[in-house]
Amino acid sequence: MGTFGHVCNLERPLASIRNFTDALLLVSEALDEPGGSVVNELAWAIRSRVEELDAEHESLFKLTHPDRERLKLEEA
Repeated sequence: MGTFGHVCNLERPLASIRNFTDALLLVSEALDEPGGSVVNELAWAIRSRVEELDAEHESLFKLTHPDRERLKLEEA
Protein backbone atom coordinates (compact mmCIF):
# COMPACT_ATOMS: atom_id res chain seq x y z
CA MET A 1 0.00 0.00 0.00
CA GLY A 2 1.32 3.39 -0.93
CA THR A 3 1.34 6.60 1.07
CA PHE A 4 -1.97 7.75 -0.39
CA GLY A 5 -3.60 4.49 0.75
CA HIS A 6 -2.33 5.05 4.30
CA VAL A 7 -3.67 8.60 4.26
CA CYS A 8 -7.06 7.32 3.10
CA ASN A 9 -7.02 4.73 5.91
CA LEU A 10 -7.00 7.58 8.44
CA GLU A 11 -10.50 8.71 7.45
CA ARG A 12 -12.50 6.03 9.32
CA PRO A 13 -10.59 6.33 12.61
CA LEU A 14 -10.93 10.12 12.52
CA ALA A 15 -14.67 9.81 11.87
CA SER A 16 -14.96 7.36 14.78
CA ILE A 17 -13.15 9.73 17.13
CA ARG A 18 -15.52 12.54 16.10
CA ASN A 19 -18.49 10.23 16.79
CA PHE A 20 -17.08 9.20 20.18
CA THR A 21 -16.64 12.87 21.02
CA ASP A 22 -20.28 13.56 20.13
CA ALA A 23 -21.29 10.69 22.39
CA LEU A 24 -19.22 12.11 25.26
CA LEU A 25 -20.90 15.49 24.79
CA LEU A 26 -24.32 13.83 25.06
CA VAL A 27 -23.23 11.91 28.16
CA SER A 28 -21.89 15.10 29.75
CA GLU A 29 -25.37 16.66 29.50
CA ALA A 30 -26.85 13.78 31.51
CA LEU A 31 -24.24 13.86 34.29
CA ASP A 32 -24.49 15.86 37.46
CA GLU A 33 -21.79 18.35 38.33
CA PRO A 34 -18.83 18.33 38.55
CA GLY A 35 -18.66 15.16 36.44
CA GLY A 36 -20.65 16.65 33.57
CA SER A 37 -18.29 19.59 33.25
CA VAL A 38 -15.23 17.36 33.35
CA VAL A 39 -16.55 15.08 30.60
CA ASN A 40 -17.66 18.11 28.56
CA GLU A 41 -14.22 19.71 28.82
CA LEU A 42 -12.57 16.45 27.84
CA ALA A 43 -14.84 16.06 24.81
CA TRP A 44 -14.12 19.60 23.59
CA ALA A 45 -10.38 19.07 24.04
CA ILE A 46 -10.59 15.88 21.97
CA ARG A 47 -12.70 17.68 19.33
CA SER A 48 -10.07 20.41 19.07
CA ARG A 49 -7.29 17.89 18.52
CA VAL A 50 -9.34 16.01 15.92
CA GLU A 51 -9.88 19.25 14.03
CA GLU A 52 -6.10 19.73 13.97
CA LEU A 53 -5.70 16.17 12.67
CA ASP A 54 -8.40 16.75 10.06
CA ALA A 55 -6.45 19.73 8.71
CA GLU A 56 -3.25 17.66 8.55
CA HIS A 57 -5.13 14.79 6.92
CA GLU A 58 -6.53 17.12 4.27
CA SER A 59 -3.05 18.44 3.50
CA LEU A 60 -1.60 14.93 3.25
CA PHE A 61 -4.52 13.81 1.10
CA LYS A 62 -3.83 16.60 -1.37
CA LEU A 63 -0.05 16.09 -1.33
CA THR A 64 -0.21 12.36 -1.91
CA HIS A 65 -3.24 12.16 -4.22
CA PRO A 66 -2.31 10.24 -7.38
CA ASP A 67 -3.99 12.88 -9.55
CA ARG A 68 -3.03 15.94 -7.49
CA GLU A 69 -2.60 18.19 -10.52
CA ARG A 70 -6.26 17.68 -11.46
CA LEU A 71 -7.21 18.15 -7.81
CA LYS A 72 -5.39 21.51 -7.73
CA LEU A 73 -7.26 22.63 -10.87
CA GLU A 74 -10.60 21.64 -9.39
CA GLU A 75 -9.90 23.63 -6.21
CA ALA A 76 -8.97 26.79 -8.12
